[in-house]
Amino acid sequence: MISTVLYMTMIKNIPESTKRAVHLLKEKGHHLFIASGRSPFLIRPILEELGLDSFIAYNGQYVMYEGDVIYGNPLKQELMERIYETADRHDHPLVFMGEETMKASVPNHPFIHEGIGTLKTEHPEHDVSFFKENDIFQMLLFCKAEEEVEYKAFREEIDLVRWHELSTDVLPKGGSKAEGIKRVIERLPYDQKGYHCLWRRIE
Repeated sequence: MISTVLYMTMIKNIPESTKRAVHLLKEKGHHLFIASGRSPFLIRPILEELGLDSFIAYNGQYVMYEGDVIYGNPLKQELMERIYETADRHDHPLVFMGEETMKASVPNHPFIHEGIGTLKTEHPEHDVSFFKENDIFQMLLFCKAEEEVEYKAFREEIDLVRWHELSTDVLPKGGSKAEGIKRVIERLPYDQKGYHCLWRRIE
């Protein structure tokens, strides 16, 4: 199987053995999903190369099955306003992750360049109004680990998941890939014995 983390940060190619395995499983009638912490638009090259149209993105906050969105759990508007005000006060940039694209709260910041750069993509365009006009399923908060204390007031409403020394994911409280998988199980006409989840582990 393919790790989206390894694909996006290092290898940028899918082994032929994985492509063959996916093809064989599809031929046998299995429903295949990719479960990723990344956005739909960042994992799109993987989906296209494997010929898949079902996935769980944003750590379970956005689920698509055969081209149709079956679950979405965006961050609340009022909550994002308060987080933005706190981040702006402490000079911590944010990246707002929507369904089709992402935008930054500042036009240029070295933390964003370094963090986003590890995903082999560029600093997003500056558009601070983006989160006010679109559903946002995840935010990237750029600060050092010791600076997360400034956001302790939000701990009952969000989960912070650090993925880089300069950045942490901001997710709705309790959001997870497991929740996304649960939504898939509710949609498909099988009992729970008919599902298999393959997880990666990186030491």
